[in-house]
Amino acid sequence: MVQIITYNKNKFQTFADTYKISELGEFDSFDDYNINIIDLSNESMWRYSENIINSINAISDFRTLSKELDLIKKTKIVIVLPQNVYYKYHWINYKNAFNYAIKIKDILPNVIDIISKNLFNIKGFEISYSKSKTTINGCSYKSDFNFNQVDGDICSNISKSDNSDRATSIVYNNYVLTTLDVFESVEHLKKFLLSLEIADTGKTIAPEWFNEIDFFNDKILKEQKIKNNSEIQLLYEKNDEINIELENNNKLKSILYTTGNELVEVVMKILDDMLENNSSDFIDEKKEDFLIIKESITFVGEIKGISSAVSNKNVSQLDVHVQSYIDKVNKKKSKEIVKGLLIINHERTKNIVERNQVHQNQIDLATRNGALIIESTVLLTLYEKFLEKKLNSQNIIKLLTKKVGILQEKDIKSTYSNFKDTK
Repeated sequence: MVQIITYNKNKFQTFADTYKISELGEFDSFDDYNINIIDLSNESMWRYSENIINSINAISDFRTLSKELDLIKKTKIVIVLPQNVYYKYHWINYKNAFNYAIKIKDILPNVIDIISKNLFNIKGFEISYSKSKTTINGCSYKSDFNFNQVDGDICSNISKSDNSDRATSIVYNNYVLTTLDVFESVEHLKKFLLSLEIADTGKTIAPEWFNEIDFFNDKILKEQKIKNNSEIQLLYEKNDEINIELENNNKLKSILYTTGNELVEVVMKILDDMLENNSSDFIDEKKEDFLIIKESITFVGEIKGISSAVSNKNVSQLDVHVQSYIDKVNKKKSKEIVKGLLIINHERTKNIVERNQVHQNQIDLATRNGALIIESTVLLTLYEKFLEKKLNSQNIIKLLTKKVGILQEKDIKSTYSNFKDTK
């Protein structure tokens, strides 16, 4: 029996019929299997959220595996090293992406250090970059790396590249290490294991033609298996779509805890959508955070993410920007209705159910200034009703124009109830 331990077992569906597939952080006891294959070749594993190249996000799983390696008594271990994939690091929340990506060949000492310190010491030999092909039992394997200066006292060659004659698989401390892409197909892995003579022992290995012979209800079972695999694949594809949508939702919901540019970027996306606006036209003069000009009104806004409660200072700062803009309007002698909007994510480090309500003092000050405070939670509710088509842009513009003080969920409910009645 063979267990493959990998970072994302969903990508190993074609192998699941033949081998036990386990996640890097959730595996069976090694000694329950004749062979355990630790897959370090999955590109998704080589990710690190910090702005430094000295670890990976799954480093705790490496350490857990390392402890299991110390406890094995009889099983054989195969470690599949990565190809020249991208190592990505420095996660940026507001981008929802990694800031940097670099090929493993360009940080090979770092990669070797990460593996050696946390999983298994591979510093007893030199690994170098060069693409090659290795043929095993008529099957061609790709490799981006090879082993150099292999010391016969501590390790021995198992496979060599076809032309350069460089080691691509070795035995080291009783473990098999390979740089070959053995997961290109099930057949690739089978032939690789057979070449090492570490396939299940004590049993005669079935020839290739054997699986093509049908007896009993083999044909029915195989057809059902194909059908099941197709359905499973469809479910995985649907889950991928769901995950993308959940990620988009999480980006919108991030205004419940973010501040600075991260907060401004998402809030502006929401406002642009609801108010049919294009914020890319806005020139930031380090005054107000946004200026949205509609036919009937101009919204001058501040966007704040703070750990404390809403203060008079927050409301007054908005009024300074509003009055400054009104002065410009008066100089031009143009007629504009100007409305101040304070969109604020207050007490942002607290769970939203634990946050205090905006104090009446700040609500009164906003009312006197003719401004409107909109909490991040309420903004999300407003956007939610817009996406559900319970409100349109004109409803929202009218609501934000008329309402002063603080926008509450009951104001939104009243607006979309009236909107529904007029349809």
